[in-house]
Amino acid sequence: MKEHLQAFAINPDDSLDSRWNKITGAIHKTAKETFGKASKKQQNDWFDKECREVTEIKSKAYVNMQQRNYTRASTDKYREARRKEKTDT
Repeated sequence: MKEHLQAFAINPDDSLDSRWNKITGAIHKTAKETFGKASKKQQNDWFDKECREVTEIKSKAYVNMQQRNYTRASTDKYREARRKEKTDT
């Protein structure tokens, strides 16, 4: 960490933003070298193809409802699709 801070050479004449950017840059560089880059894990194993399809149907029903100025039929279709999505997922 000390080497990284020295490499960024903070001058008293630098603006506050410049100093802050140098300090955070040194911290990030040190952390990356020390811990490495974390890999992302997929945490939603339960969200499968069936869930995706139900969500897409609900999204289409929502857009249809908006385009038809919230008519009773389009609103009912959206509500039904939303209920199905909540029970299936």
